[in-house]
Amino acid sequence: MSQNHHTYNLVVVTIAGVLGVLALITEYFRKRKANLFVAKIAFRRISGREFKRILGKHKYACLTSSIASPATGDYFQGTYKGVNACIFTIATGGKFTTTRRLAVLLKDEFSHLPHFIVKSKSFSVEVGDMLGLRKHDPSYPTPLIDKYDVISDDNTATASILTSEFINYCLTEEGIGFEAFGGDLLFYTILDVVPENYEVAIKQAYRLAIMLGIAPEGNSEDDQESGI
Repeated sequence: MSQNHHTYNLVVVTIAGVLGVLALITEYFRKRKANLFVAKIAFRRISGREFKRILGKHKYACLTSSIASPATGDYFQGTYKGVNACIFTIATGGKFTTTRRLAVLLKDEFSHLPHFIVKSKSFSVEVGDMLGLRKHDPSYPTPLIDKYDVISDDNTATASILTSEFINYCLTEEGIGFEAFGGDLLFYTILDVVPENYEVAIKQAYRLAIMLGIAPEGNSEDDQESGI
């Protein structure tokens, strides 16, 4: 009996060790591939400390939670078509399941925007809307507030910058959200965290920047620099 128990423990430890090694190898190649894709758009990997300095002290809605704050990682920094940016990952979930998605922080270009948040509705917000417990500012188009939770310090100013192109973008895309604060814009997507999507994420963020009036449309794809 003791011999069988010892053998069982040995098998369990061996399997756990093999799985651990495979996880490390998979993560190594994932990061290596991500580095190659991000280097293609002239971004460089930075530390968590550097990212916190760039992020600043503001508590962005998508990075805070009353239950467990999402974890961030895989930080890359650079300039895309003249717009300073960071690409990073956001991980949310419980003990057994974790969802990771890509986010982009656009820096120092949005001083003309009021502080506002556009995010997917939580369950409690959905219920509140169904019961008619929340009042919506009439400045916002009904299709937008039917799909998203829109929060602003100045509803009139926020509504004035929501062009038809911007609204259509929000209505056709799934799983996106953003927050403008103090000249910066944090944009997150539903994109899977795979290397091929890093460039897609920064292009989506740049498209959003154009809609909000801060990025020139005529720049060449090659007009990129690194550094913030």
